[in-house]
Amino acid sequence: MSFTDYFLQNRVRILILAALHFTIDFYAGLTIPLPEPTLVNHLQRGLPTILFVTTLSSLICNIVQPVAGSLMHRDGHPWLLLVTPPLAALTACVGLVTSLGGFAALFCVAFICIGIVHPEAAWMAQSLTRNRKGLATACFMSGGFIGYSTGALVGAWWASHHGLAGLWCFSLPALLLTALIAASGLHRRPANPIPDDPPSVGRGKLPFLPVFLVAMTISASACVLTRLYPVFAVRTFGVEAQAWGGLVLFSQGIVAAFMAYVWGHRSDRRGCGSTIRLIEWMGLPFFILLILVPDIRLAPLCAIGIGMTAGAAFPLSVVLARHAHGLPPRFRMGLCIGGSWAIGELVVMLLSLYIGRFPDGAVEPLRHALYFPPAAAILIVILASWLKRWDYGTALPAATMPGSP
Repeated sequence: MSFTDYFLQNRVRILILAALHFTIDFYAGLTIPLPEPTLVNHLQRGLPTILFVTTLSSLICNIVQPVAGSLMHRDGHPWLLLVTPPLAALTACVGLVTSLGGFAALFCVAFICIGIVHPEAAWMAQSLTRNRKGLATACFMSGGFIGYSTGALVGAWWASHHGLAGLWCFSLPALLLTALIAASGLHRRPANPIPDDPPSVGRGKLPFLPVFLVAMTISASACVLTRLYPVFAVRTFGVEAQAWGGLVLFSQGIVAAFMAYVWGHRSDRRGCGSTIRLIEWMGLPFFILLILVPDIRLAPLCAIGIGMTAGAAFPLSVVLARHAHGLPPRFRMGLCIGGSWAIGELVVMLLSLYIGRFPDGAVEPLRHALYFPPAAAILIVILASWLKRWDYGTALPAATMPGSP
């Protein structure tokens, strides 16, 4: 087999798409620990101003996904896979700008590119396989989980040791990824989905509304946990718990990335609805234990439990969105991936307003807000029970991907 033929295999292409997801989400995660004190000192601006720009960029990133999905041609724009990684890497170049306007422009361009490539790449990953869409989507989505978690960890370590000096070096791997995509030919391949087998008799068509409600609730739960738990850890256990709060998020993200393969494999045989219902039930006690742990050193164990169960549910909602009906396919994908996370960010903003009504340093409002994820898990179980009637993956035979050896 020649080197070129190797890169044209669909299995390798899916891995390259996972690497793409890792890279663009790495650049998004790289910005999480930077606002204070790094960007505050670098730009000589107050924290509210910095947070406004970063939050606005994140919202734009999520809003642009359904918008792009609705405006794209049915064949998509696969060339976006080639040009967006270097532009997403602009977040690593924040140390090269010294004005607030330059910072805002840099972040807006980078996060628009991060957002616009998500539905295109996810659709491409699912179009590369016929019967193993759950596993293919899990492979693609796990790249994002690992990239986002790793980016946050790297950003925190680099900023604490070097500030923003030399951070631009992390933009260089995007050029290598661009070369891999060019070698695979993904930028020339229309992401037309391979036709599915006809649905089972009596199951009908899957409506998009309950799928979106599931994706939205999963995303809101993840946003609340990610944004608020580190603050809760510091206020509950002291400043020394800051590093443990970061470890909680990193542990949950990394474990969820690998468990996405396990649950994706199960969903190909038992269906996405039943799998989501199962793992949300399994994750419920870990959400509660994470809030009630008497020692912060036990929190990463609870986070691992969440990652093994409910933390890996979101990729399955993406698979369901592909099989749903009622909206244009790419708009569904963009709304599921981007729109749901945008709503999750809005939920965090509303909870922040609630927390702001209490004195500085108060723990109880944060504890109350963190009961949102276990409540969301119960709601997801109810919605997933509704979706189970449309499960399409029962007892599918093992299938190989087209283009595999």
